[in-house]
Amino acid sequence: MQNMAKDIIAQLSKIKENELKNSISILFKPKQKDIIFKVLNEEPLTKTEAEYYSRIIKKKLEAITALNDMANMALRKQVRRGSK
Repeated sequence: MQNMAKDIIAQLSKIKENELKNSISILFKPKQKDIIFKVLNEEPLTKTEAEYYSRIIKKKLEAITALNDMANMALRKQVRRGSK
């Protein structure tokens, strides 16, 4: 039974990983993805990559975070219909 639970968790993790990779590919160019993964893996960036990260990528990530917060708030609200 425990092995089955572990398998299900592993499958769900793989699905989430694929969804995340797909979303990142939609929002970021390949080189931007490379830089993001370098940051996540705590790998050193070149001077050019670090400048590009702080000027472009970091701002985009901050905007995504703000949109995520707004989306979560909207999803928690009750939808009310107006009268015609």
